[in-house]
Amino acid sequence: MSFTKNFLLVAGLLVSTAAFSASPAPGDFQAAKAAHIANIQARLQSVQKQLSCVEAAQDVAAIKVCHDAAKEERQALVEKMKLQRAERKAQRQAKHQAPAAPAAK
Repeated sequence: MSFTKNFLLVAGLLVSTAAFSASPAPGDFQAAKAAHIANIQARLQSVQKQLSCVEAAQDVAAIKVCHDAAKEERQALVEKMKLQRAERKAQRQAKHQAPAAPAAK
């Protein structure tokens, strides 16, 4: 390999390593961790509710009702998590955008 190719390869590795090694601010981590824990607890509650429903079911039709209710609840949770993910992405993008340059007169 030529010197230029080697230089570009090393420079690319250094830049990518620096980008991936940057850790988020402690407050950001704690907020993300709390949201993640809340999502897990919501899913656990949904599964517990479905389990109780199935245990109380007396026939196949009742189990189908349990399944349908759980499916709707899961879909609502997924939509909520998608919105949270989009909000976090928008916050990250706003945080990393460079300020606009002042207009020339």
